[in-house]
Amino acid sequence: MTTMTHKEVRSELIQNLWHSNPEVRDQSRDALIAMGQEIVDDLAQVMLGINSSRARDVMEVLARIKDPRSLEALRCALLSKNAIIGQAAVEALVRFDQNIAVNQFINALNQVNILVQISIIQAFAQLANRRAIQPLLDLLATTQSPTLRYLIIDTLGKLPEKRIMPIITRYLYDEDYQVRKHARMTLHQILTIVPTPCSEVD
Repeated sequence: MTTMTHKEVRSELIQNLWHSNPEVRDQSRDALIAMGQEIVDDLAQVMLGINSSRARDVMEVLARIKDPRSLEALRCALLSKNAIIGQAAVEALVRFDQNIAVNQFINALNQVNILVQISIIQAFAQLANRRAIQPLLDLLATTQSPTLRYLIIDTLGKLPEKRIMPIITRYLYDEDYQVRKHARMTLHQILTIVPTPCSEVD
């Protein structure tokens, strides 16, 4: 019996990420994660030549390997012209490291297409990191998309600060019904969460 080389073993494990047997897929994923840093370059190379659904599986492994090369591969995927790959990269970066993910999302927000922007905005809502407030306000001021406007307004409601209330108030008069509706809901949410300072007692 011919013994497989280490390179052949790595290649087979990667190919088995898409095996018809789910148990084989799971075992291969776990084995690749256990390999850690030594498999990162192979995975990053494979991502360059596979379709978007398979790229998602590779990114799931990369997200579990805390290596700068994993981060670089995920960053490149986030900026991909393929929206499905970009959306999968958003999910993978959140799993990789939430603080790093916020940095990557802030940098990418104005460079990616609208579908990936939507995924980033939803991730900001999930992560509830206040560093997202200003980039979201900047995009809110410039976007022509009603969908982005009301998603940003919703997300800002999950990062409540009184200073954003005058900005959100402007969108009570937006031309789009959904934007107006979400502006009302967000203002109510902020007023509910953020306490009003008590009047000073003489």
